[in-house]
Amino acid sequence: MTPRPRPLAGRVVLVVGAGDRATRDVARRLGALGASIVSADPSVREAATTAGLVAAGAGTARVVEEASPPLLGAALLRAATAALSAPTDALVAEATFTDRAAASAAADALAAAMGASARVVVVDAAPAGGSKEQAARIAEAFLAGGR
Repeated sequence: MTPRPRPLAGRVVLVVGAGDRATRDVARRLGALGASIVSADPSVREAATTAGLVAAGAGTARVVEEASPPLLGAALLRAATAALSAPTDALVAEATFTDRAAASAAADALAAAMGASARVVVVDAAPAGGSKEQAARIAEAFLAGGR
């Protein structure tokens, strides 16, 4: 049996709001492509569910065992690094925050703490075309290179 290609091997994606369905779909897609996933959510149980789904798809996943939010920014990056390794990229679920502006502010804080090479994406709460289509678009952007 030929092993599945893992073009995102070596990438570690921090997923904030991992319990959100749309964000979970993106995490599963990236995990299937070889990215390691560090799952964080206000509900640690939801973060663990997403990590379990990624692992069930033969991906590597760990859980930040502190609610996020409120844990964000550099403190969240330290927790993610302790859970697996330093994240190279991040997903931020719009649905986890009060509005798009708050999600964007959290994403900006992560991007500033992670550095210029990090790709930080805000995942739409109600994506046009549905969550699986959005997951495919975001995965394609990761595969296209660039950050």
